[in-house]
Amino acid sequence: MKQFRSLYLAMLAVLASCQSQNNGSEDTPQNLQNIEKTVVKTQLAIKKKFDNEIVSNGKIIPGKYYDLYWKVNGVINKIYFRNGSRVKKGDVIADLESFKLKNNFDEAEAALQQSELQMQEVIISQGYSVDDKNIPEKVIKNAKIKSGFLQQQARYNLAKYEYENCKLSAPISGLVANVEGNESNPSGSKPFCRIISDNNMMADFTIMESELEFVKQGSKAEISVFSMPGKSWQAYIREVNPSVDKNGMVNVKAEILSPSGLVEGMNAAIKIKRNSGDFVAVDKSSVVSRSGRKVVFTSKDGVAHWNYVEVAGENSSEFAISDGISEGDSVIYDGNTFLADRTEIIVNN
Repeated sequence: MKQFRSLYLAMLAVLASCQSQNNGSEDTPQNLQNIEKTVVKTQLAIKKKFDNEIVSNGKIIPGKYYDLYWKVNGVINKIYFRNGSRVKKGDVIADLESFKLKNNFDEAEAALQQSELQMQEVIISQGYSVDDKNIPEKVIKNAKIKSGFLQQQARYNLAKYEYENCKLSAPISGLVANVEGNESNPSGSKPFCRIISDNNMMADFTIMESELEFVKQGSKAEISVFSMPGKSWQAYIREVNPSVDKNGMVNVKAEILSPSGLVEGMNAAIKIKRNSGDFVAVDKSSVVSRSGRKVVFTSKDGVAHWNYVEVAGENSSEFAISDGISEGDSVIYDGNTFLADRTEIIVNN
């Protein structure tokens, strides 16, 4: 038993020795030193024309639309176009039951013609011919009153207005939206529908008071919507409201060029670019915060160097650096989160 135990221990020793020899080539002082170094990625700082960028969220709204109201009371007879339908200017969207309105109009027209004949009889009774061009204005006025012509003319105008407005027609070409009401229901006082000119769409958004000096009428903008990732539309600023609300925000509207595919109410992201001049530009991930200040680490001779920097502007991907680093510096943009000054590094681009 003792011999077997001694043999077993000897075999374990041999195995341990072999494992130590196999690993020895990896545990050299040089390799141990490399393991302790931080692996980073770098890129050269480039001086270029820098576009400062303001980013905001907003809504797509129509630049031109009309809400259509029934101008007379009645019962809806027929709805010819529903939500999403495309209409041309002048198309009848819906109409009311018109029999009573047409009858009122015909009666008013007949009564007006009758009163006109009576007015002529009054004029003739005053010794004038109805074709006389020199009838005194006072005689004509008295004839209209005595014959009831003025009352019948007012009645006729009202009946004509009601009959002509028993139809809702599209004032512009566009898309029908927000249809409210059904056939055989009362017309109601709310908007029956909206006609949206889909060739004229805008982005409605707000900017901070501090950004107001950078946003002017005519400034270019880029619009994207969350429901269509990867697509964007060009726009220009059409309106900047000269008023700051209680939250320090300013309302802005941008008109979208060629807004095909956009519809009212879409959630949008707006970017406004403004050239700020020539600056050293670095990737946003290059800038870290240390003790409340902005820091960029640069690489030189295998060592990370700490640089306080002044940020002059930013866009969605870069910072503009006005002081602290120079064009051509090797800037660390990856692996810099926990770096300290004079940290030994390995550059692995």
